[in-house]
This record gives sequence, structure tokens and C-alpha cells, in this order.
Amino acid sequence: MRDDKILWHVPFFFWLLEATRPRRYVELGVGEGVAYMAVCQALHRMRAHAQCFAVGEWRNEDGQIAVPERLAARNADLYEDFSQILSDGLGKAAEVIDDGSVDLMLVDLTQDESIAASVQQTWLPKLSSTGILLLNGIGGADSENAKLVEALSSKSPTIQMPGGDGLLVVLPSRGPDEELANIAALTPDDPAHKLIVQMFTRLGAGAYHEVHARQDSDRVEALDDRIRALIEERDSLAQRVEERDRQYDARHRKTAILQSHVFDLQIAAEAARAEAQRLADELSGAATDREEADDLLRQERSAHRDTRERADKASAEVEALRVSMEELTGRAEEAAKERERLSEELAAERIKQAESVALLRAERQDRIQFERERDKAVAESETLGKRVAELTSAADQHYRTVKDLVAALAENENLVIALTEELRSQRQESEAIATALAIEAEEVRAANAPSASGGGLLNRLTGRKRR
Repeated sequence: MRDDKILWHVPFFFWLLEATRPRRYVELGVGEGVAYMAVCQALHRMRAHAQCFAVGEWRNEDGQIAVPERLAARNADLYEDFSQILSDGLGKAAEVIDDGSVDLMLVDLTQDESIAASVQQTWLPKLSSTGILLLNGIGGADSENAKLVEALSSKSPTIQMPGGDGLLVVLPSRGPDEELANIAALTPDDPAHKLIVQMFTRLGAGAYHEVHARQDSDRVEALDDRIRALIEERDSLAQRVEERDRQYDARHRKTAILQSHVFDLQIAAEAARAEAQRLADELSGAATDREEADDLLRQERSAHRDTRERADKASAEVEALRVSMEELTGRAEEAAKERERLSEELAAERIKQAESVALLRAERQDRIQFERERDKAVAESETLGKRVAELTSAADQHYRTVKDLVAALAENENLVIALTEELRSQRQESEAIATALAIEAEEVRAANAPSASGGGLLNRLTGRKRR
């Protein structure tokens, strides 16, 4: 149940249902269905076998009929066998319910301002001869409601219950229930009347405040959940802020380091500019040095070409040696002579390799010396005019060419080393083959020797061939 003021009168409804046991109950202006669900629950527990009708007109924002989901669901799940919801409004619902068939009718005047006129014109005839009418919301100042209350009070005995929005019980003018008639006959000052009103008021207040407390408890729990979620979110945000602070500090330190580096670079740039200015003053003799550098570059190129030719020749010779080594596998008988020849060639190749290495070292030393001289010439000619810049570009081009040649020589040196390793491996294989052949020759000679017992193996083999 939600927080509805009609909860004040639910205990009285329960007592009234037990006292009258209606066969048909109708409620007009159902709203959220707080009182209607309470009546259905009571009739179900009493096993009264009554019919119940909830009459209302619910509209959504689009103007379509939309019964509250909670009301429709509870009615379908619990009371569908004896309860029916009429959602087409008071007029169409009146066509469904016969006159004189309703034993108990509750009208909630707080739900609709026009409901009072419809009750007086259409719904009062629906009450049976012993039917009881309950009007909730008589405490309002609406003129139509006041007229309805005054008209009914003047014709029939009534019981007024305080609390909530006020409740008026209209009894039938003829043959009302004896107990209800006795209560209606009591004056407001009568102690019995006060006791009855006080009892139902206390029960109603208890029901109302209990639901209110439950709702407060639910709201508190929801707020606790929300607070916990906010605390978790706060902690997460704090962690994110802390992480951002660490990132900011790291960026700040990095920025400081970069600024220091920039300052150092600026100082170095100033020093470089000063050095360039100094070198510009010494460029008067740079032309002669440039010509000498060009001559040195040409000599270096020639030396590198010779080295490359020798490396190519060595590669060809190594390839020839590899072919020779492959032929050794089919010439087992000449393995010893071939091994000696390979040894001699390998020794010669080692000499050549040593010469090549010495030559490469000398060339590398020359290149280092040349680089030093070229760097000096380039440093001295950096800030010259257009002609000096062109000469410097040429020197750089020469340097790159030399560097490429050195790289090529390094590759050739690696190739020679690899070939040497391969020759060494092949020599080992040749030695193994020669050893195997020598052992086999020894075994053959041993087999051909005459036997001590007479008639050697060779003689026997010869005799067999002759036969």
C-alpha cells in the first residue's frame, strides 16, 4: 500500500465487511487501488464469495486507457476470479452493473470533482434495499460534494468517521443492520460513540503511520544505497584525482627537464655559433685543404676498388674450392692427395685472408684519418658562401661513398670468414674420409695376406675363379 489517507479507514472497512458480508462490492474513483485491494483481501480471507468491481477512468499522457500497473498486476495475480476492473469510466460501467444489485459501494470523492453528480444521478439506484454507501473525502469544501452529503444525510441514517479526508457511512433508510443502526443513533457526545470513533481512529492511524514508516524505511534504505554509491563514486573520483595529480607531477617534472635541456641546447647553440664565427675567420686557406681532401678521396676510392676486386677474386676461388670439395666424395681413392692439396690451398687462403684483413685494417685506419681531416675541412667551411657550401656538400657525398665502400668491405670480410669456416668443415670431412679409406685399405691388406693354416683367402678366391 502506498501513502494514501484512505488508509485511516481500512480497519473500519474490515469490520464493516465482516458485519455485513456483501455479495457485490463496487468502488468508484479507485485511483491507485489502496482501499479496493484491502477490501478484496478481506473478502478473500472471509470466503464471502462476493463480486467486486473497480470503476475508474485512467488515462496516460497520450490519452489512452492505462490502468496502474501495480493495481492490474495484483488483481490479475490474486483476485481475478471474483474481481473485475472497469476502466471505461463511470458511464459505461453503470451499463454493466444492474440496479439494486450492489450491497456495498465506496465512492472516493477526492479522485474526481464530477463524481458526486454521477453518484446522485446514476449510481444510487444501483444500491440494493440493504445497500450501504461509503463516501470518502467529505472534509473538502467542494460544493457538489457538500450538496451530496447534505442530501443523503437528510434522507438516511449516517455514521461519520473522522481521520484522513473524512468518511461518511450512509445506511439504507429501511431495514438497516441493527448494529450499524445503533451506532448511527448515537450522538457525538455519547461515550459509546466516542469509544467507537476512538477505537477505529487509533487503528486507522496505526495502519496509516505503519505504512508511512515502511515507506520512510524504504526511502532510508534507498538513501543508504545512494549514499554508499556516492561514497564509492567519491572514492573512485578521489583515486582518479590522485592519479591525475601524479600524472600532472610527472608532466611537470618532465617539463622542467625539457626546459633544462632546451636551456642547455640554447647554450650549446650559442657556443656553436661562436665556433662557426671563429671558423669563418680561418676559411682563407680552406680551398687548398679542400683540394687535398678531394685527392685523398680519389685515392681512397681507388684503394677500395682494388680491395673489392681482390675480395671478388677470393670469393671465386672459395667457390672453386667448394666445387672441388664436393668432388672429393666420389673420389675416395685420391682422398689423401686431395686433402694435401686442400691443405695447401687453405694455407694460401689464410695468407690471403691475413693480407686482406691487414689491408682492411690499413684502409680503416686511413678512413679514420680521412674522416678526421674531412671533419676538420667541413667544420672550417660550414659558414662560407654559396661556393663553400657546395664544396662541403661534395665532401659529404664523398664521405657517404666511402662509408658505403667500408660497409661493403665489412660484408666481404664476413663472407671470407664464413667461407673459411666452411673450408675448415670440409677439410675435417675430407680427413675423416681419408681416415676411413686408410682403415679400409688396411682391412683389405689384412684380408689378402696368406693364412697361417695354409691356402690363404687370396688363393682360395683365385681357385674359385679358375673353376
